[in-house]
Amino acid sequence: MSNTILWIILGYLSGCILYSQLACQLFQVPDITKLSPDGNPGVFNAFQNGGFAVGLFTLAGDLLKGALPLFLWRMTTPGWKENTLLPLVMAAPVMGTLWPAFRHFSGGKGITVSFSVLLGLVPDWRPVLLLAACFLFFSLILVVDSHYYRTLVAFTAFPAGACLSGLPPMLTAGCLLLSLCVLTNLALKHREAGILEVHLLWKH
Repeated sequence: MSNTILWIILGYLSGCILYSQLACQLFQVPDITKLSPDGNPGVFNAFQNGGFAVGLFTLAGDLLKGALPLFLWRMTTPGWKENTLLPLVMAAPVMGTLWPAFRHFSGGKGITVSFSVLLGLVPDWRPVLLLAACFLFFSLILVVDSHYYRTLVAFTAFPAGACLSGLPPMLTAGCLLLSLCVLTNLALKHREAGILEVHLLWKH
């Protein structure tokens, strides 16, 4: 129990590290959050406003900060799939990214770090492939715009798919809690929603 609680705390602190901010300092470029309309310190804005090097550094950091704590916890926790704290271990890096204590609890959107956490479950590829399939479906087949609404429907469909995919109960609960964190953050940032548009790609 104490080992797991430690990794929940470490996972949250790992999520609090905003690699885009570190990249801006490292590569001596202006703060990307001040250059983007939404002020989001995420990967998209890092590439768009900071350049390739800043974007790549941010992407690598965001992919590691969710996967590594979960992977290390798994390696030190026998029977981890049945552990009732697994959902919190999965959600902790996402919470840190969304609500970082060192940035007045105002962080990113949690999309990249959600994929990162699910990569920490490999060799079980089902959760990360399921989330990817949700985004691809609402990007390429039933196209949902804006990005805000696409993220909303993808993270709504993801836990529903997890419930139907035969994942262990605690792993399914982890997917649900992770999604709830992202959806809660979206609700708090509803002013960024933009205009909802839905269409089939081949009829666009």
